[in-house]
Amino acid sequence: MDKRSLMTKDRYFSDRQLAIVEQCLVNTEDLVSHRFQLSREEWGSIHYDLRTLAFLSQEEITDQAMAQVAKYECFSPSGHGSPWPLEFYRVCVQDHKVLDRIRRGKQVLRLETLMLYVLTHEIIHVVRFSRSFQEFDIFGFERQLEERRVHQETFECLRDVDVPGLDLVLGAYKALRGTSNEQAGGRIPRVCKKP
Repeated sequence: MDKRSLMTKDRYFSDRQLAIVEQCLVNTEDLVSHRFQLSREEWGSIHYDLRTLAFLSQEEITDQAMAQVAKYECFSPSGHGSPWPLEFYRVCVQDHKVLDRIRRGKQVLRLETLMLYVLTHEIIHVVRFSRSFQEFDIFGFERQLEERRVHQETFECLRDVDVPGLDLVLGAYKALRGTSNEQAGGRIPRVCKKP
C-alpha cells in the first residue's frame, strides 16, 4: 500500500469504527430523549440523519470541528397534503478530525468516549433547533452563548454516565461551559438545497 492510499484510509472510519459510531448514536438518542423528556412521538417528529465523511457533500465538510449540523428544507412535491416545507437536519461527522484528535491526544482516548460526547452535543443542537428553543441562523455573541448552553446541556446529559475516560472528555470541555469561547464565534454552517 502506498503512502497516499494509507493517508486516505486514515481519513475515514473503518467498518469497526462505523459500528462504534452507530452504537454511540443509539446511546446518545436515549440520553438526549431522557434529558429533554421527549415522548416517542416527539422524538419521531425530529427529522435528522447522521453521515460520516465518506458520505458528505463538499459543503458539509469542515476542518473547524469534529462534527457540525447542517439544515435543509424539503419541499413538497405538488399534490401532497402534508405540512411543508419540512426542516431536516444532518449531523455531519468529520472522521478525519475525530481520528486526528484521538491520534494526537496526550492521553489515551477511546473512539466511543469521544463520539459519545460529540454526538450528544450535536443531537442536543438538533433538538434545540427543531423544537424552536434556538434559531438555527445565529452569529457572534449569540452563537457563543448557544455553544455554551449546549456544552452545559451535554455535560448535564453525560455527567452520570459510566464510560471509561468520559471524565477526561468532560474536563476537556469544562472551559467551554463556563466562559465565552472565542473560537465558537462566527456562523453555524447552513447548507440548504431545494430538491
